[in-house]
Amino acid sequence: MHERKGAFIHDGKLVLRLNKKVEVPIPKRALDWLNKRFAENPDKKTVRVFERGGKLVAQIILHKKNVVALPNNPLLVVVDLNSSHGIVVHYWDGGLIKTEKYKPPNRSAAWHNVKHLMKLRDVLYNQGCITQQQINKYSAIIRETLSGSMKSWIQQTVDKIVRRVRRIAKRHGKEPLVMIDVPDDESLRGTSLQRTLLSFAKYFENILSWYGIYFEEARLYSTVCPRCGEKLDLKMKTRNLRLMTCKKCGFEEERDKVPLYWALNKLLALKGEAF
Repeated sequence: MHERKGAFIHDGKLVLRLNKKVEVPIPKRALDWLNKRFAENPDKKTVRVFERGGKLVAQIILHKKNVVALPNNPLLVVVDLNSSHGIVVHYWDGGLIKTEKYKPPNRSAAWHNVKHLMKLRDVLYNQGCITQQQINKYSAIIRETLSGSMKSWIQQTVDKIVRRVRRIAKRHGKEPLVMIDVPDDESLRGTSLQRTLLSFAKYFENILSWYGIYFEEARLYSTVCPRCGEKLDLKMKTRNLRLMTCKKCGFEEERDKVPLYWALNKLLALKGEAF
């Protein structure tokens, strides 16, 4: 991207020099996001142009190189992507600072409503009760019902988590170390939830790399005891709590917090200490 080369941004438009000059309007929200990323001094800015479905597609690609070392005394951030809640994030600095839960949107109810609207629309149209203009209104209602893609949820949630990681680390005067438990659960394999969580992990790691935040992928179990390695049993279950216990050593904790202890084990192992 350069004014004297193949592409540049001018007056809210992406200007491409192909066989002829092509101007592509950039939505204001996307332009604001780009301006923030440009202000963070990327090492390389390129534009990828290709055809898809008979349309010209232009992608702005920003590269940034960061050499990140393992922090000596880090703020530990544990991101569990195997949780039934979708995503659970723990912040630890000598003690648990806070735990946050993010659940992917459930679109099954929306699809149920859409099917009902489509069925009603078709019945009325076959009976000659509605015009084409009214059919267009039904289509607009259907689009509004399904508005908000999973991709946008992933991007918004990742951005929110990364902002909080940076803010909490700054408040505690430390560099963050993020441990990510990428899903490898047999019960999730091949499901839409696994695809969502894997997409989340890929985008999350990309943004962490952009900001130079150290991260590691680690297997953080929720049903195995972090002290003795025995299988944990479910002691009590309520709507908001699943209490796990180990019959061998007596360890007891909420299931969503068990991965935090595994992360602490790995962190202490880096320091040559024991849990």
